Amino acid sequence: MKKKVALVLICSISLLLVGCSINKDKVINKYNDIIETFGKNALTKDNDLIGKRVLEENYNIGTYECNYNDFCNTEVLFGSCKVNRSKEKISLNYKVSVDKGKGKLVCKNNGEVKTINLFEGAGFESGEINITMYDGDFYIGFIGDHFSGSLNLISKEI
Repeated sequence: MKKKVALVLICSISLLLVGCSINKDKVINKYNDIIETFGKNALTKDNDLIGKRVLEENYNIGTYECNYNDFCNTEVLFGSCKVNRSKEKISLNYKVSVDKGKGKLVCKNNGEVKTINLFEGAGFESGEINITMYDGDFYIGFIGDHFSGSLNLISKEI
């Protein structure tokens, strides 16, 4: 019975819209706004972060500084979800000092998770990577496995 009511409702709404001019761009932009709202909820909340994050005009760019002590978790630091990304690009600069344990900097881009760099063994490492963000989800995260040390990230648009 519920399926029949839903079908009748959908058909009725469709008939009402026939002949109405629907601006496709407005519909896509509104859908994109809704998706972005859900996308920002995937980021680790500021008060749940071990370190300090400063976001700039969007959730993809900013800075993050942290000193970890035996960290065994994941922090999602930057990112968003967009339907219509015009192949936006960011530059990610990182500086990592490892005292003990392992750490992994990862990127989830359009559903695929890739390791940017794996940090293990005491020492210091820095680098820069340019990343093209595709339609869909895009997130930068740090995963610790009994990681003690420091992490400094700068994400900026290029």
